[in-house]
Amino acid sequence: MQNAAGVRGVNTLPNPAIIGFEDVIELEDEVLIIMECPVDAMDLCDFIASSTQPMLEHEIKSIAKQVIDAAIIMHKNGVFHRDIKAENILVSFNDEGPSVTIIDFGCADWVSDVPYDSFIGTLLFAPPEYFLYDKYEAEPTTVWQIGRFLSDLCTDQNCGTRDHMNGPQRTINHLSHQGNDFVSWCLTEEPNDRPWLSDLQQHPWFDGLTTP
Repeated sequence: MQNAAGVRGVNTLPNPAIIGFEDVIELEDEVLIIMECPVDAMDLCDFIASSTQPMLEHEIKSIAKQVIDAAIIMHKNGVFHRDIKAENILVSFNDEGPSVTIIDFGCADWVSDVPYDSFIGTLLFAPPEYFLYDKYEAEPTTVWQIGRFLSDLCTDQNCGTRDHMNGPQRTINHLSHQGNDFVSWCLTEEPNDRPWLSDLQQHPWFDGLTTP
């Protein structure tokens, strides 16, 4: 989002998992964004680094579902975040489980029917088609990034350090068969074979799940 009008458009997205903006100030060369400050929240990368054991599967599942639901709202409103990763997801815990907030729309753009040919965001989270074909589309990229951050959340003490372009995906030992199937589905290398966000919502991994 390169202007104040675009940022204000993001602020109207109707989902509690999307950060709200208190004010937007457009200067000559930059846009300053004053965001809300979620209480008792930390980004998932810091959470992973500070944890001494893997997150429980029902917590991972809840985080994934909240991010997917928020991503669908963004895309339906024409917003492509483009940098979904652990550092850009805040998490807080209460009696109902984890609640997430997606932050940092500095790399965001409007959803386009024309493929993008330059990547703005974290290169390690760029989808394989960008490296193979020098182009990528909004929804397949978002699905890839969801799988990418979930893989980090399940297995990695250092966010974004693994190259998912090298070799087949490893089985995540403490994740169920359905959980592994879900992550692998998101990380399908061919974008035309990758699921849509609405497909992810219907995956049996989420059966019986309730989110905050």
